[in-house]
Amino acid sequence: MNFACLPDILNGLAIWGQGNAAELLHKVQWLSDCDVQYWGDIDEHGFHILARLRTAFPAIKSLMMDIQTLHRFHRLAGRGASAGQSPTNLNQDEMDAYLEVSSQIIRLEQEKIPQNYVIHALIRESQRE
Repeated sequence: MNFACLPDILNGLAIWGQGNAAELLHKVQWLSDCDVQYWGDIDEHGFHILARLRTAFPAIKSLMMDIQTLHRFHRLAGRGASAGQSPTNLNQDEMDAYLEVSSQIIRLEQEKIPQNYVIHALIRESQRE
């Protein structure tokens, strides 16, 4: 549902990866010349996907996968699942969120985040460029 409700962003392209399928993007070499952003669930699996994508796209930025978003909507989180060892290439804010979801074994799914928050975050990020 989030994919269908994304706002129009000038020169933006949204790709729905269905979780681990996002890793197939490493085959799309022209993405290396783009400002690539990733938004996944705030859970161990979402951070592992981000970390694996970062091996193909080192400059990838995460959106709404930070400790502030997790704290703001913590009440909407559900039970998570372990994804193995900690990822190694997260930034500090992502790692803080990862450590919290892994220690509490929780998952904040993207579709639980209110749409107005999502739209404002996407627009704010597009204006930074």
